[in-house]
Amino acid sequence: MDASIRMLELSADTQAMARQNDDKHKISRRKFLGAMGWTSSLFLPAPMAAWPFGPPIRDTLGMQFPHLLFADVRLTPQYPAKSPLEQILQKVAPGGDEYITEKYAFEIAARLEDWSKALADAAPASDTIAKILYESIAGCSLEPSTAQTLRSDFGIVVLRRRFSPKAATGREQFMNELKRYFGAISRMETARFEIIGITEMAGSTPGVRAEIRYDFVAALNSGGREERIGVWRTEWSRDESRGWEAHKWESGEEILT
Repeated sequence: MDASIRMLELSADTQAMARQNDDKHKISRRKFLGAMGWTSSLFLPAPMAAWPFGPPIRDTLGMQFPHLLFADVRLTPQYPAKSPLEQILQKVAPGGDEYITEKYAFEIAARLEDWSKALADAAPASDTIAKILYESIAGCSLEPSTAQTLRSDFGIVVLRRRFSPKAATGREQFMNELKRYFGAISRMETARFEIIGITEMAGSTPGVRAEIRYDFVAALNSGGREERIGVWRTEWSRDESRGWEAHKWESGEEILT
């Protein structure tokens, strides 16, 4: 009997000591929140965007390439309210400062955007492009002179085409070159223009040299599809009544897929 009582007393003491140890390791909600004030920015109230490739790609690549999960990680806070200065800057017209060429690029891009929309209806959209071509424009031939095969695998052919240096002087002649250039297209799916370089030219009227990157994706009369990417080197001047007009239009090479 004494031995049994002794064993019960030892068991009760062991349970009491275990409860004391558990109490020592318990953290109250108040202590936890207080300690959070010294943690890293990952636990700040603003949600953080830290996906290196975006959630969908991260989920698919994570299992195969774990090392990519921590590649080029940037923490971008997403705050509920935007800065008032950001809203003001969005309304500032380009060219409002000393960088006047930004204003010129914005105005020329607007004319190219009109042509882009018209190309979706019927290429080459002669009525629209005629409005931005100077009557005596120094145009170029848009007939390819050479075509170099860059790739031909699995039914995909990629060509580098260079154009003839032959001149096409005057609006009517250059528009004939555009009709020939777009002649194989039955429907334009994409027509994008981007001014990738602009330089102001000296003169009595505003004038610029502009490099225009184009990207055409179209369905062909033959039933296929193709994409053309290249750069046009152009010169523009602004008339008070007619606005910006292209005085010179040159083509170097393009990639055809």
